[in-house]
Amino acid sequence: MKTEKLLNAIGNIDGNLIADAECYERSFRIINWHKFKVTAACLTLLFFAGITAHALFSNMTVGAFTMDVNPSVEYTVAKSGKVKNVQFLNKDAEKALHDVDLKKQDVEVAVERTVDAYEACGYMKKSNGTVLISFDSRINGNNKLKQDLTSKIRNALEQSDSVESIIFHDESDNKSGEKQIEKIADEFDISHGKADFILAASNETGLAVDELSKLSLAELVTLPNDIEITTLHTN
Repeated sequence: MKTEKLLNAIGNIDGNLIADAECYERSFRIINWHKFKVTAACLTLLFFAGITAHALFSNMTVGAFTMDVNPSVEYTVAKSGKVKNVQFLNKDAEKALHDVDLKKQDVEVAVERTVDAYEACGYMKKSNGTVLISFDSRINGNNKLKQDLTSKIRNALEQSDSVESIIFHDESDNKSGEKQIEKIADEFDISHGKADFILAASNETGLAVDELSKLSLAELVTLPNDIEITTLHTN
C-alpha cells in the first residue's frame, strides 16, 4: 500500500514537472525566436549601412584634371578611380562630347572615348596632336593617385595615332595668381589648366599672355621655360 501511494505521488510529481517544462520550453522558443529576428534585423541594417557607406566613400571626389587639345574638358575623379563628373569648358568640347558617355567610366576609358570623339569631329588628325593634361592641387598632393592617373591617361592616349606628344602639367596653387588665371581662362575660352600653363610661360619668357594664347600647344612647349612637364613622344 505504501508502495502504491509512493508511486502515485511520484507520478503526480512527474506530470507537474513535465507540464512546467513544456510551458518553459515553449516560452524559451518564443523568446529565442524574437531574439533571432531582432539580431537578423540588426545584421541586415549593418550590412546595408556598410554597403551605403562604401558606396559614399568610393564616390568621394579626390581631385580633377583638365585635358586640352583645342576642345577643353575637365574630369572630376572619384576615389573609386572612375569619372564622377565631366565639364565641357568650351563650345568645341561640348560639340564633340555631348553625346559621349563619360561619367561613371574608368579614367582610361573616358580619355579613350574623348580622343575618339575628337578624331571623329576633326579636332585631332593623325600624328600631329599635342595634348595638355593639367592636374589640380588635390591630385598633385597625392603622389599615389597622381602616378595612377598619369599611367591611365598615358595608356589611353598612346592608343591613338593622332597623339604625338603628351604634356603633364601641375597646376599652380599660388592663390595670388588665381584671379588672373580665371580671367585668362574666361577671356580665351580655355581650361584653368591651360590658362595656368600660359601664365607660367608668360612669366618665364616675358611674352604677353595675348600673344601666347594664339599659339598652339605644340608651339607653347617649345618656348624656353622652367615648368615641370613631361613630354611623351608616342611615334
